[in-house]
Amino acid sequence: YAGLITITISYIYNISVRVRYKILQKKFELPIETIKQVIPETDRIKLIFEPILYYEVYKDKKIVGYAFLTTDLVPKISIGYSGPIKILVGICPDNKISKIKIIEHQETPQYVPENLLNKFILQFNNKSITDKFVVSDDINGITGATITTNAIKDAIKESISIFSEKILAKKIFLTKKQYIPSDQIKNSLIITILFLISIYGMFNYK
Repeated sequence: YAGLITITISYIYNISVRVRYKILQKKFELPIETIKQVIPETDRIKLIFEPILYYEVYKDKKIVGYAFLTTDLVPKISIGYSGPIKILVGICPDNKISKIKIIEHQETPQYVPENLLNKFILQFNNKSITDKFVVSDDINGITGATITTNAIKDAIKESISIFSEKILAKKIFLTKKQYIPSDQIKNSLIITILFLISIYGMFNYK
């Protein structure tokens, strides 16, 4: 009976993991067309929840980049003068910024015109993730919009820092551009351990 119980627990756990993923996926996942605005060459995306929320971006079954929202990684920093600024960041496999896209913001057009905002974020394209991101150094600010400028710049810089530490620095490589995410490894190990316990229980049951 011990083996049967363990197999049942393993099966229920596996199902619960899949259900949890589907629920979170429905709640958080962005449309692929939105992701294409920062990484155009893609035919599939995968939303990852652990250890942070981000997207793996694929083309022909190979990872061609990553994407994340600053409001998911640094919600307290990604706030402008009038409210949250939701910024989508695309990262290339060579650790450069692919593109930046502002998804939502509440800044006043009178002080932060869209044409100046778009011109400002274009500066981040193709920058290395190790660049300084300092206004009046490697970034030009928006005149008269210091709070907005710093909010965007800091949100991008800090979210990249977190992504680099949590993901890029801890990848387990299978090939040059493919790896197993840590949450997938953890789930596989738990299921494998439960399976081995069930086998042991069946052979040693008297």
